[in-house]
Formats: sequence, structure tokens, C-alpha cells
Amino acid sequence: MRIARGEERLAADDRKVWFTSTESFVLVLSSGNRELLRAIDEQAPAMASYGLVSMEPGKGRKLMPKVLHDRVALELPLLERREAKGGRP
Repeated sequence: MRIARGEERLAADDRKVWFTSTESFVLVLSSGNRELLRAIDEQAPAMASYGLVSMEPGKGRKLMPKVLHDRVALELPLLERREAKGGRP
């Protein structure tokens, strides 16, 4: 809050994340959001390699993920089709 009020200045290498209240801190760093951060940290390249997200230039950031689809569909055969002798299924 001292930085927001102009009472203190950040050094160039200081981290620039702060919260305006304890409540906003709790909301942003909920267990679900922390799990999301963990998944991004561990699996971010996987999402792009599957074509679900792309990494694009963002404002003030090197890269920003962009979701490429709003839904996916799964087609799963329940029976394996085997070809009989003579080329007919």
C-alpha cells in the first residue's frame, strides 16, 4: 500500500505483485488458483503441443497463453472393427 500511495518506490529488480486487501489475496491465491498455477508451471508446454493453447505476444509480457477452442469433442469407438477374409468388415 505504501507503494500505491507513492510513499515508497520499487527498485528495478523488485517484484511488482501486491494485493489491495487480505480478501483479494485470499481470492487470487485460492487452492483452485494455486493448483492452476502448479499445472501451468509443470505442464504449460503440453497444452500448446496439443493445440489447445497458443503462446502469443501480450502487453508488457513476453508471451501470453491464448485458448484456441471453446470446446472439444471425443469420438471413442466402443467396438474394434476387424476386417474379415476377403476384405469385408
